[in-house]
Amino acid sequence: MSDRCDGMSSCTVPVTNSVFSDPCRGTYKYLDVSFTCLPASKCDYIFTTSFSNVTVPTDPLWCYTKWFFLFDTQKEVCNGKSSCELDASNAVFSDPCPGVSKYLEVTYSCNDLITSSEEITP
Repeated sequence: MSDRCDGMSSCTVPVTNSVFSDPCRGTYKYLDVSFTCLPASKCDYIFTTSFSNVTVPTDPLWCYTKWFFLFDTQKEVCNGKSSCELDASNAVFSDPCPGVSKYLEVTYSCNDLITSSEEITP
């Protein structure tokens, strides 16, 4: 099997007597296959606390975009609020890899509001 499939993104192996022989004629048989898929090539955008991965179906691809310039603006939309909405669209972030599916992953943390009647003096 490995000589037919190693290094390929997909593989078809005909399960026939001519390929696997028929050691016990007249009985049902099954094929048990174990496989491991290697990671696809990626096009990564790394930000301070956020990144977006693009799975690329061919050779490694380097894509550049204006996303990191917009990140500070997006932070301003959300920081200090209990909820916010980010528009993850090509109109906002451009389309550096046309025809390739993308996703936006945002890392965030929520902090408790601290209420205190105590005055703090410098």
